[in-house]
Parts: sequence; C-alpha cells; structure tokens
Amino acid sequence: MNKCSQIIGWIICALLLGMNTMYCVGHAAEGETPAGENRIETRNKKAQKEMRRKLQNTVIPKVSFDNEKITDVLQFLRNKSRELDAGSEDINFMILKLSEESFEPRITLHVQNIPLDRLLKKICKQAELRYTIYPYAVGIRGKDVSPFNPIEKEPKGKVADQEARQELRRKLHETVITRVNTKSAFISDVLHFLRSKSEMLDTEGDGINLLLLNPEKGRASQPQISLQVTNMPLEHVLKNICRITDFQYTVHAFAVIVHPQDISLPYHKEKKIEDSDGAATQALRKKLKDIVIPGFHFDHARLTDVLELLQDKSRERDKTGEGVKFEIVAQDEQKQEEETDQEENQHSSPDKQGFPEFDDTAFENSLTANKDTKEEPRVTIDKMTEVPLRALLDFICMKIDYKYFIHGEKVLLIDEEMPIQEVDLSEAP
Repeated sequence: MNKCSQIIGWIICALLLGMNTMYCVGHAAEGETPAGENRIETRNKKAQKEMRRKLQNTVIPKVSFDNEKITDVLQFLRNKSRELDAGSEDINFMILKLSEESFEPRITLHVQNIPLDRLLKKICKQAELRYTIYPYAVGIRGKDVSPFNPIEKEPKGKVADQEARQELRRKLHETVITRVNTKSAFISDVLHFLRSKSEMLDTEGDGINLLLLNPEKGRASQPQISLQVTNMPLEHVLKNICRITDFQYTVHAFAVIVHPQDISLPYHKEKKIEDSDGAATQALRKKLKDIVIPGFHFDHARLTDVLELLQDKSRERDKTGEGVKFEIVAQDEQKQEEETDQEENQHSSPDKQGFPEFDDTAFENSLTANKDTKEEPRVTIDKMTEVPLRALLDFICMKIDYKYFIHGEKVLLIDEEMPIQEVDLSEAP
C-alpha cells in the first residue's frame, strides 16, 4: 500500500511539473517583452556591470590637475585608462549636460594611486557635478540634471509591423560604431555620419535609416553636439546624443526618428473619411503598404517635386504599372478670409451654423499647390533606403506638418490645421 502511494505521489508531481512548464512557456509567449529585447537588455546590463568593474579596478598612479577644464580632465582619464589596460576597450567619458551656468568647471587636484571610481567622485564633488554609469559609457552631468530621462518614445495610435521594429532595434544594438569624435556639430550632421557608418557596417542590407524631425526652421536652430566615444553600439550612441540634446527617438518599422521630447509621433498620418474602407480605398492602401521605394534623398525639395518622384517610382514598382497618384489640396487665401467673416457673422445667425460652401475654385485639383496663397512646403530628408511608400508618406507629412487621406484613386495631402470636412470632394474622382 505504501509503495502504491509513492507511485501515485510521483505521478501527481510529474503532472504538476508539466502544468507549471506549460504555464511558463505560455506566459513567456504572451509576455509584452519579446525574447530578442530580453537578450539586448541582458547585454546592456552586462556592459554596465563591466564598466563599473573597470572603474573600480583601474588605479591611476598619479594625478596633478591645476585649474584644468573638465573636458581636458576627462580626456586625460580616457587616455590614462587606455594606457593602463591596453587590451581592453576605452572607457567612454561624456559630458551630457551641465547646470544652467554657462561656464565650464575647472579642476585642481593632486592625488596618487587612486581607483578611477574614487577619483571621479572627488572630481565631481569639487565641480558640483554627478556621474552616472551607463552601458559602454560614463556620463558627467550637472547636479540638477536628471540622469534617467526617458530616451525612446513609443509612437501614438495603433502600432503595426512589430517584427520590423524589433529587427530594427536588434540592428541598432549590434551595429557598433568604432569612433565618434564631434565638436559643436549640428545634430543633422551627426545623424548623417551615423547613417553612413551603419551603411558601411551593415552586411545584411543598406544600413539604418535615421530621420531628424525638428519643428524649428533653419539649420541654426538645431542643437549642437560634442561627443567623443569609441566602440559603442549605435543604440547607445543615439541615447547619449538624446541625453546631450534633450531629444528622444521613436523606432518605426523602417526608420528611427529623432525629435524633441515634447513631440509624440503618430504611427500613421492617414486620416479616415467616409467610405474610407471601400474596395478602391483598400486596394490603394495595400499599394501604399506593398510598394517599396528603393532609395531617395531630398534636400529642400518642393513638395510637388517630391510627389512627382514618388508617383514615378511607384509606377516602376507597381505590378499593374499604374502606381499611386498624389494630389495637394490647397485652400485659397481669399476663401479663408471669407470663411473667417462668415464665422464671425454666425455668432448672431444660428441657422447658418455648419460648414461654409465652397465653389470649384476653392481648391487646386492638381499636384501644383496654389502659389498665390501659402508658400509651398519644402522637404529635407537624409538618405533612406528600402522604405514602404506608406511609411515614407508618413515621414514626409510629419516633416511638413501635413496629413493625408485616400479618396477614389488618389492620395490627397492637406495642411494639418485644415479640417478634412472642408475639403470639397464633389469634383474629385
């Protein structure tokens, strides 16, 4: 009887163990963090732990600083650590952001045989700074500057193409930039450099598309970057750039968009209208998704020229040879003034509430926008490759603050501030 009870107990234990294993596997499959991202996080933690170990174990024989600038002090520490551990990777020291004061701290310090982590504490205490150990780097910052501001931002709305986004994150982590050495360089130039480097290092494709979205007009409004690092994954180069500039980045399916913190990017800029799920609309939406533009570069190009190029490229890539037709819908300035007058009068006339009527001259039914009204948008996008037409259209609209919708056999683009209800579709195909 006792032996029989033991056998029954073993069977129950085996069943419970099997159920627990099935639960664990199922739970991992349904979890929010994919296995690939877990591996990246593990590598990051390992790199951070290794950086902390190097700081503790690297002993500087002698330090003699007399009113030295903090940038020169960090350069000395970088060179000395390389000299003391020739077979190891450099320790990347970065000045992320100092306090509001504009002057650069200066250091006076004389010590001997001191571990690097203790030396950093002394330097930071004297200059009223703080340091943070990141994977692959040590960041120096002002004492009132947060070290852990969120860097990567999720796009708004329904996010598709999760597999493509995970693949892009993998490439960001595995693409190692051997050296970055910039001084007061515009962020657009730094991103162009990184885009070119990723193309050279990518044995599987054409590099990583990096797109700058800066609502401030003009190159002079861009933040400038001083950064010197070696052997750092592109993911962490981007994060450090964002820490320096107070920018963030958003990973879309086919590009990484770098932008100010106060911007939340939609995943798509398409706006739905009545009958937006009809057969013709669905067919055109599928074309936008399936047609891939092989390569392009726009430098202050007119929107009409950009759309003409995309029409030509889409015809080349479309099996039917029809491609995708685009149209810019521009509201006439005189009509805008009339609309404003009507709105002012409507406050005392309740029966006139609603949208004003427009005649056929209110909009231009061609690719050429109305030159006599608002200045035509210009598009600047650094080199990108193998981008689906829909994603490219989203990026263009984000850059120029436009939106688009599908009507009939065309994609119509309008200013973000213009209500779709005001577009006269009666003459559209």
